[in-house]
Amino acid sequence: MLNRLSLRYRIALVIFVLEALMLAGVLGLALTQSRATAIEFNHASQQASFELLSNLSVTALLTGEYSDFQLYLDDVKRQPSVSRIVLADVAGRVVAASRVTDVGLQLAAVLPEQREGWRVEPVASAAGPLGTMAVEFSDAALAAAFKRTRNLALAAALVGVITIALVGLLTGIALTRRLERVTDAVRRFADGDRDVRAAVPGVDEIALLAGSFDRMADAVAEQQRHMEDQRTYIELLLNSTSEAIYGTDTQGLCTFVNAACVRMLGYGGEHELIGRNMHELIHHTRPDGRPYPKAQCRIWLASQQGQAAHVDDEVHWRADGSSFPVEYWSHPMVRDGRHVGTVVAFIDITERRRAQAELRQFKTTLDLTQDCVFMFHPDTLRFFYVNEGATRQVGHTADELLAMTPVDIKPDFDEASFRALIAPLRAGGQTSMGFETRHRHRDGHDIDVEIVLQYIAPPGEQPRFIAIVRDITKRTMAEAALRQLNEELEQRVLVRTAELQGAKDEADRANHAKSEFLSRMSHELRTPLNAILGFGQLLGLKIADPGQSGHVREILNAGRHLLTLIDEVLDLARVESGNLTISPEPVALLPLAQDCLNLIRPQAQARGIRLLEPSPGCEVYVRADRTRLKQVLLNLLSNAVKYNRPEGTVSVACVPAPGGKLRVRVHDTGEGLNDEQIARLFVPFERLDAEVRQIQGTGIGLALSRRLVELMHGQIGVESTPGTGSTFWVELTVAQPHAEPAPAPTPASALPGLSTARRRDILCIEDNPANLRLIECLYVDRRDIRLLTAIAPGLGLELARTHLPALILLDINLPDMDGYAVLRILRENAATRHIPVIAVSASAMERDVERGKAAGFDAYLTKPLDIPVLVRLVEQFLASPRD
Repeated sequence: MLNRLSLRYRIALVIFVLEALMLAGVLGLALTQSRATAIEFNHASQQASFELLSNLSVTALLTGEYSDFQLYLDDVKRQPSVSRIVLADVAGRVVAASRVTDVGLQLAAVLPEQREGWRVEPVASAAGPLGTMAVEFSDAALAAAFKRTRNLALAAALVGVITIALVGLLTGIALTRRLERVTDAVRRFADGDRDVRAAVPGVDEIALLAGSFDRMADAVAEQQRHMEDQRTYIELLLNSTSEAIYGTDTQGLCTFVNAACVRMLGYGGEHELIGRNMHELIHHTRPDGRPYPKAQCRIWLASQQGQAAHVDDEVHWRADGSSFPVEYWSHPMVRDGRHVGTVVAFIDITERRRAQAELRQFKTTLDLTQDCVFMFHPDTLRFFYVNEGATRQVGHTADELLAMTPVDIKPDFDEASFRALIAPLRAGGQTSMGFETRHRHRDGHDIDVEIVLQYIAPPGEQPRFIAIVRDITKRTMAEAALRQLNEELEQRVLVRTAELQGAKDEADRANHAKSEFLSRMSHELRTPLNAILGFGQLLGLKIADPGQSGHVREILNAGRHLLTLIDEVLDLARVESGNLTISPEPVALLPLAQDCLNLIRPQAQARGIRLLEPSPGCEVYVRADRTRLKQVLLNLLSNAVKYNRPEGTVSVACVPAPGGKLRVRVHDTGEGLNDEQIARLFVPFERLDAEVRQIQGTGIGLALSRRLVELMHGQIGVESTPGTGSTFWVELTVAQPHAEPAPAPTPASALPGLSTARRRDILCIEDNPANLRLIECLYVDRRDIRLLTAIAPGLGLELARTHLPALILLDINLPDMDGYAVLRILRENAATRHIPVIAVSASAMERDVERGKAAGFDAYLTKPLDIPVLVRLVEQFLASPRD
């Protein structure tokens, strides 16, 4: 037959046969390769699907959320290679399945006895077994797809050898390449590349398979993103809460921890806690220091026995070894009916414990107070707090009172009148009110009470009334008794008042007469005495005859003696009348004694008496009025000089005395005293034999000294033996020094007759001890200035005549003689008239200043003193001395 065919047909036939054979070979090879590739892809797809399903089932079994897994099953079951999917928990109960009717059944009831085509494998995690995954795979869809492909190829071959061959060849090549693309995508996805996609176009089985794979990959990626978002959100919630939260597994090892927990426990990060035993790390010891056994730990019991616990009496331990009180809640974590761990939340209750302690202390204080405390609401008037005093007062228990209102215990008020009473407080017209009323006891008797009611409305808090109630029954009874007694005594008082008024009037008249007498005596005596001393000094300047000059000196000495007598008499009168006040303070004894010795030294040198320095025991402080103590020591030293023998000595010693006191002893080497003389020694105006010995004095100095020492709570006395001298002593209380330095003693080098080339004297005449102390402190450190002080005008004039200071500070308002009189005497004396005098006065009116300038004061300063002005003024006068 071939011979009958033309060469073209032969060639065509040969070509056709060859093409047919080639087509058959290629088609057969393509179909065989396609089948092998499809089977390999089917197996890879089944493996990928099973692995993906296993991963998703782990998440679903761990979280217990099966809705998303079920949605994925609904999508997967449409794949031709998957016939059936079943997921069971660890107990064998089906929790998700491609067939909804399988959910809830036991896995054994779902699986057939013959499991050909089924793949059943357990699902587990690091925490242990979770359940079982079973998938039934089918190759029917793949076989059908292969058959359709083969039929299409044969049909195409019948249409045209060349076209079919070409199409078959191209189809085989394309089919091989697409399957390789899908297979490569499945392999990469199985290796963990969740972003890979097959992306095979078309609608054939390979395209459908590739599309199913892509949808499966998208679903897995979406599920992973969803799970990651959920994980991130959960971490955000845990780290945003102020409570510390951590979880443990069944062994007590930490599995998760939030930021608050890390911060409260003092660790550097969660990595220092994850995997560690939390009981041994933070819960190992009780608050009292005893070990905390793990078997007794309620956190441990929560995971082992499922016992949830709420505890507020234990402590946790920080990384630095310190502890803090906590309140914690522990709950077991249960999965599939099995305890898999514990979650613990705790808070630091240090501040709460402190607040509770303060509240308990406050309540205890209120309960122990003698007064009753009631607190009630402004609207309902119901009590919400009463202390124990309130329950004792009205006889009701605290619970009973908390169900009552103030009206229930006030018989004098109904609700309307009580609300009207407290209305001004609520309206803000007043903050509190006090009134007296009655409270009714539970047994029916009434109690007189005094109430202080206050309305408190702090911002952001509930307003409230607080009533402080005091039982005044005894007071009202006493007041009633007192009223009755007053009525009974009223008539007696009227009679007695009349008698006392008469006596008072008589005493006032006598006191007024005494004061008038002293004032008149001072004025009347000083007026002529001023003339006597003034004219006597003028005569002394003008008379050159030695005999007449001696007479003038006698007149002046007598006048000065009379002036001293007047000063001491008035001083003694003030002491005895109680008008003389002192200012006790710690006084440095040694500087004061040295100052007195320096002042008395000119008198001692005139008589050849040697003054010895005070003993070292005088370096102490005593409690006394410095000015008055100086007056007493000057009197004792003056007597020791006047009553001493020629070329004798005077010494000052200090020895301790019982009772924390110090005895200052002034010893002289005079003739001494017998017992009869000692008995009369401190009597006013008693001068013993001073007239016979022609020793000047008033006879008042020792009597005045005794009064002054007694005012300073001290004692004064004398020890004497005839022929060996006398020792006068003053006993005072030892004191602790003030912070300010004591006045420095006046060095002997500044005394008249010694080197005084650069040292100037300033005299301050001031009767106020505080003002005098101010001036002393002002010049205490000036080595170029010696400050002389006097509290009486007479003493001041004597110091001015004796020491001739470079400047005088003179108070205007002085006792017995004002500053104007002192200034006149100074100006009338030729020896003192050149001394600058600065007036220091509290009279600050303009007319007072003009009067001072007109009187001849060199300057006028007003009190309170302007210290810089005073210092500048003093320096100015000291820099320009008068001739």
